Amino acid sequence: MSDIANNNYRDIRSKKDSSPYDLDQKRNMILEQSMGVHGSDYLSGTDPHDGPFCSIQACEATVVASAIGEGIAWVNVPLAAGQTVPGNFTQVTMASGSVLGYKSISAI
Repeated sequence: MSDIANNNYRDIRSKKDSSPYDLDQKRNMILEQSMGVHGSDYLSGTDPHDGPFCSIQACEATVVASAIGEGIAWVNVPLAAGQTVPGNFTQVTMASGSVLGYKSISAI
């Protein structure tokens, strides 16, 4: 894994020693992540699924029993089929239905 992928991609503008090339590389990585380039996992059943995931997309009408992550603490949240929710998810558990969990940069 490159040094760029190991850096915290949320701190793009805070690094004074970063060159414009480094910043462009980080932005490209974030864009690729948002487009699902790093893959996804099909999540179903009522067992907890560990991330990290940068977003989840409902494959069918789904009830998320719990979702935990950075600024995320969901309990019994319904999602419509096809609905995509971005966020830094560390764990997702469904009560019913299924989702695609898109892998974040830190998962590769």
